[in-house]
Amino acid sequence: IGNKLYKDVEKELNSYNEELLSDISTLKQLIEQKEKNKPIKKFIFKKKDKAKNDNPLTYENQLKDKEAQFKQINELLANKEKTIVLGFRPTDVYINNRNDKNIKLSSKIEVNVDSIEILGHESIIHASKDGISFLINVPSNEIDLKAKKVDMYLDLNKVYFFDKVSGRRIA
Repeated sequence: IGNKLYKDVEKELNSYNEELLSDISTLKQLIEQKEKNKPIKKFIFKKKDKAKNDNPLTYENQLKDKEAQFKQINELLANKEKTIVLGFRPTDVYINNRNDKNIKLSSKIEVNVDSIEILGHESIIHASKDGISFLINVPSNEIDLKAKKVDMYLDLNKVYFFDKVSGRRIA
């Protein structure tokens, strides 16, 4: 979809890798504490592992998962020929730039509007760019019904990366 988005994605993968390194280091400390029968301090992961935080029995499994993710992301970043599939939900795409601290927006991507479905208070934009079709779900008051193009922004906190060959989720 473009060099700007590629750079945004690469930056996001590098940032995610830094968080993985931090989590790996903390998990190793927690496992070491557990093995020495020391009381384990409470620890909150930065990203998506909130459900697993306080169960010492899963530290080893979490460590394996995070090390595997870290290795896979490093391989992808090193191999520019490998294809990464970017996934996102229609509700995590915006057509207006937002100044919200909880949303980390990608660079602007101009897309073609193929059609618009009005569903009352929200609309679904059927859009395309470079032969790729996708949906954008927006409040109806944010879209010009005569628009042929819109500027799209992805919430980089809510994108998913997949290995094209295996189909497995990377991050």
